[in-house]
Amino acid sequence: MELAEARHIDPTYARAYSDAGMILLCEQKLSDALSAYREAVRLDPDSVDAHNGLAMTLANSGNLEEAVAEFREIVRIDPDSTIGYYNLSRVLADLDRDVEAAAALREVIRIYPDHYNARYNLAELFRLEARVRRCRHAVPRVSAPGSGHAQSRTNITRATGLVQQFEDPNARSRARHDESAPATLTGSSQQPEVRVKT
Repeated sequence: MELAEARHIDPTYARAYSDAGMILLCEQKLSDALSAYREAVRLDPDSVDAHNGLAMTLANSGNLEEAVAEFREIVRIDPDSTIGYYNLSRVLADLDRDVEAAAALREVIRIYPDHYNARYNLAELFRLEARVRRCRHAVPRVSAPGSGHAQSRTNITRATGLVQQFEDPNARSRARHDESAPATLTGSSQQPEVRVKT
């Protein structure tokens, strides 16, 4: 269903625009998908599916801050929306806002304690934070005068790089572009999973 078909079915029926947006998003027609989802949100401002589709399309278009705002709107509309909190956490992680991402993941787990992906992603954030903390403490000790071991100097270089990636958003952004697997957002039962381009 294209956008014109949605208008033809019923120009006031938000679900038709959401369905058209989902199809357009799957076809990677992001501009048209944005138009369809924006119209769906205008017609039904309390539709979690319409806001989720709009947010996923914004994220896939590279408009991550706008996507964050849409996901926050979802959890305002439905404070128990695991989809809203989970997708919010993924986009926040892509923006290197790990503390906020962890808070969103904790909300998912509060609502649905058996949410495997939320638990896994939260553990990964804690693992990264712990590695950075260990590196931050190890670098001064190993780089101290008189600790001139060749392997130590190699480890210093690696540890310094990891600390810089964690603390410098630009370095982390460059490192993320080198990773092969982009973040995955989840949709409603009517919407497919969509990968965020990073």
